[in-house]
Amino acid sequence: MEIFLKNINKSFNGKLLFSDLNLSIKEGKMHILYGNNGSGKTTLLRILAFLTKPDNGEIFYKIREKIFKYAFPYSIQKDVLLNVSYLHQKNIILKGNVDYNIKIGKILRGEIFDEEFYRLIEMFGVFDFIKKDINEISEGQRRIVCILRSLSVKWELILLDEPFSNLDSHYIERLKKYLNGEKDKGKTIIIATPEINLINGLNYDKILKLENGKIIG
Repeated sequence: MEIFLKNINKSFNGKLLFSDLNLSIKEGKMHILYGNNGSGKTTLLRILAFLTKPDNGEIFYKIREKIFKYAFPYSIQKDVLLNVSYLHQKNIILKGNVDYNIKIGKILRGEIFDEEFYRLIEMFGVFDFIKKDINEISEGQRRIVCILRSLSVKWELILLDEPFSNLDSHYIERLKKYLNGEKDKGKTIIIATPEINLINGLNYDKILKLENGKIIG
């Protein structure tokens, strides 16, 4: 999936986050969205995920040679929405066990649980605690549950907001390996982080620094 942003403006609580922001993301590329806390990284990802509306400007998505213009309500963008996955900065946890919390994304989309899904679960070693109640596991394990929910749905574009926060080193390395593999398959990946040292080991194409409402890089 390719994305084109043209003259995007967005203010939040009276603060101007973006001023005539322009950006082009090519298919099959991995981009790092870097900036200090409060620079607008999360807001930009939420705009791309149809969760926050820009004040003005235009966004276009290109998927399988078709171009779709960003619009609200997002329901009219089903062809795009079902090819986008988004990891929130904060863990979103539902009542129930680990298994349910991982599967709920695919359930809501009506997707089947194929071999690829179970290989993903096995890769991250979640089978060891998959039947536990979500409140019985550690914060790091909850984070990986949320990550697996986002990774397991079908996607051509994934937006990851600080995915490495609260993760043990072995989970970080497995996640980087997985993302590098998905990029090699032609998937488009955008990772937001305030800590540039965490991107070591990722086969990223470009660092996009968000500063003073503009993209540098």
